[in-house]
Amino acid sequence: WLAAAAGAGLVTTAGGGPTPDHKGTLRVAPPAEAANSAPAFDIDGSDLTYTSDGRINGFDQYVYSVEVSDDGYTVIVLGNGTNNHTVSPAGNSTLSVFTRNPNTGELTLVQRFVQGAVNDVNDANGIEIQGLLSAASAVYSADGKHVYLVGQKAAGGNYFLTAFNVNADGTLTASSQSVELGSVQIKQLVTSQDGHLYGIAGNTLYAYGIGVNGELTVSGVYDNQPFSTASTIEVDALGRVFVAGTNTLTIYAANPDGSLTQLVTRTGDVGNFARSIAVSGDYIYVSAGTNGILTLRFDPIAKTVTE
Repeated sequence: WLAAAAGAGLVTTAGGGPTPDHKGTLRVAPPAEAANSAPAFDIDGSDLTYTSDGRINGFDQYVYSVEVSDDGYTVIVLGNGTNNHTVSPAGNSTLSVFTRNPNTGELTLVQRFVQGAVNDVNDANGIEIQGLLSAASAVYSADGKHVYLVGQKAAGGNYFLTAFNVNADGTLTASSQSVELGSVQIKQLVTSQDGHLYGIAGNTLYAYGIGVNGELTVSGVYDNQPFSTASTIEVDALGRVFVAGTNTLTIYAANPDGSLTQLVTRTGDVGNFARSIAVSGDYIYVSAGTNGILTLRFDPIAKTVTE
């Protein structure tokens, strides 16, 4: 068939032909266009392969904590044999260190730390350390040079912060530093970009400063806080600390010395067990259990939290 080019404007006379004073351009449409086919995309081939089976063979624990190093080459996983949605692992946890292939994402186990009073120097059965009983959280420092684990020693009792140094190849070496906390289980640790470590246990919030060599110094221990049972904690780019507990969200401002000042508490719609918090600017997103995802806005001037 014949088509007029855009803007050409054929004019016909009564006899059906073009007038002498007008010019038109005619072209022959190719068959594909003439068939009026729907547009199609020709996607280049990809070397990526996607599969539903992303399991790590041989890993048979429930995961309580996962951290990826800033360079993307190392992943640390804290696992435990008990399945407890309230983040209360019982018995001994295991801290596994994997190298990560940045092209494929494949993980390769290179270290496994297990509970033990004395290291038997046989890494095949794990590297024995104290502090993995009922351990639920392990985190990197902001500079990526240290890892902090919280758990009990073999005899139980109080919880301890155990520090590791990160080696050049991403593996960990336990340092001699061990900081004693209280007897209530520590649910979660977080670190801030300005070099502080925070942890939650029951209605207590712990704050520590991280020194240049990874040493911890106490900045404050805040008990009898508005949350009766803290379940998750987050710190944002401004150093503000957000804690969710039983139907409660409490926000703190961090002072230069790492101590905290309570700004506001919201109650009534957070749910009995919030699992995680994400913060973007002044917007707060809380996984509020059966209440779904709760979206809130914090006004730093009025110190209010609204939906």
